[in-house]
Amino acid sequence: MKKFIAVLLIISLIGGGIIWYVAKYKKGAVLQKTIQSVDNVLKFDQLDENTREQFGVIQDIANQMLAQDDITRRYLILLQNNLELRPGGGFLGQFAVVEVKNGEIVSYEVEDSNNLDNTYKSDKFLPEALQKYLSDTKKWKFRDSNYSPDYPTNVSNAKHFYGLSGQENDFDGVIAMNASIFEDILAITGPISLTEKDYEKYGEFTSDGGLMKLQKIVEEPVFRADERKACEKALKKLNVSDDDDRWEDCQYDEGGKKMKKMNHGQRAARKYVIDVIAKAIVPKLAKLENIEPMIKMVTTSLNEKDIQLWFKNEGLQQLASSANWAGEVDTNWNGDYVMISDANVGALKSDYYMKRAMEYKVDFTGKSAEANDVAAGRMVRYIGEDIKEQVMNGTFVTTKPLATARMTYENTATQPSYFNMDYHSLTRLYVPNGSKWYVREWFEPPGSEQGVFGDKQVYTYKFDVLLGDTIPTMLQYTLPNTITEENYKLKIQKQSGIGNIPLKVTVITSDGKVHTKELEFEGDTIFELQDTENGKELVVAE
Repeated sequence: MKKFIAVLLIISLIGGGIIWYVAKYKKGAVLQKTIQSVDNVLKFDQLDENTREQFGVIQDIANQMLAQDDITRRYLILLQNNLELRPGGGFLGQFAVVEVKNGEIVSYEVEDSNNLDNTYKSDKFLPEALQKYLSDTKKWKFRDSNYSPDYPTNVSNAKHFYGLSGQENDFDGVIAMNASIFEDILAITGPISLTEKDYEKYGEFTSDGGLMKLQKIVEEPVFRADERKACEKALKKLNVSDDDDRWEDCQYDEGGKKMKKMNHGQRAARKYVIDVIAKAIVPKLAKLENIEPMIKMVTTSLNEKDIQLWFKNEGLQQLASSANWAGEVDTNWNGDYVMISDANVGALKSDYYMKRAMEYKVDFTGKSAEANDVAAGRMVRYIGEDIKEQVMNGTFVTTKPLATARMTYENTATQPSYFNMDYHSLTRLYVPNGSKWYVREWFEPPGSEQGVFGDKQVYTYKFDVLLGDTIPTMLQYTLPNTITEENYKLKIQKQSGIGNIPLKVTVITSDGKVHTKELEFEGDTIFELQDTENGKELVVAE
């Protein structure tokens, strides 16, 4: 585990697994010197100009973090499992505390978030909406600290709860990393086969499904042991005699496979497979030809919010923020705005099977309210019967721009397991202040709150996606009068952890003309309606 975390830490900060490898195995080598020498070793043939510029920013950050000034710097690493999505990226199951001095890692500890949470009494309640769906507790703790799509907010929460445990929470930096990076690494190294005794049986780990395979290896024995334990506990409560056949039935699952008991030591040791995988990965990462792909991977992960950065040092934080790596909700944006933030509530690791597609439309004619179509399987509902009647007879029109935010969810799993089930999401839709909803689909009337993140309004709603099903959640709302067709600009911010999804943006101008842009939604994106030789055109701003 230590080796795995160290590798990922250095990958996230610097962009080359070889740097950690050198520091670990070559006496006297320091990370900073290795970073400074990278430019002299590589030609950066595989990197485009933008990636080279971004790597320069990474070097600037790393050089300060790894300065040889005899100062020990502490970093909190948030390990987020985005197979169980949270607004800040993924379920915060584990974390690491790393100390760096004079360019070398001098200590690192990895801990389970639940263990930390058991050491203190929380002084905060969960946000009210979450309390309905996280039934095990109403207290807010470290493991749920990333409930916001705004990373600085999550950092503040994580530091607060960490401090409640009695430990020093004055970190020099807090870095969040999503588990999907594991498969990004495997895409560079190629498939990993384990050769260490007792681990050969696990076969290959690849970039296509390697993360879920690791998840099952680590967690399934625990689930099975707990299932047996619960069965035996129920029999004991009923005072069932020892010779009753039901005791033996508790030992086997429905398929006849035995469910083994696990003691505390076995539960702790099950994660050693991660160390074994790290030992297989490091030599491959250490190859010179893999450094440039690693740099590209890290810059991509930062751009797509699979890595998020926060620093106490204002200069470092400004570097991260300027590069759009700080995971901030934009509070200074004055144009049209939308962000959809999902929180998997009680659906296990079902996000592995979820596919998303997003559409956003703004109609300056105000006429495109959507009518219900039962025959087509639609579940469109309205804010009032008068609005329903107007929409259904085609007379509904607004004097304000009418926006449509749609996210389609497909649950590709068809059977439940220890790791997946029907999908349940508590979702928040962030829009400009002063918006008013009229039409919704696939969820109950949303809650609404204004003045969020300065000038945002948020709609909150819950929905479910059954196994093998697809639903198009949708909300139509009017925008405030400050959003006009003239110089129209739209910013769509991406939630950490959702991967890249299809995005379609449509603007209908007051003359009824339709302008559309489709792309792969990889990170925060700005759209502009520009005048061209051929008329107005919807473009992605540089």
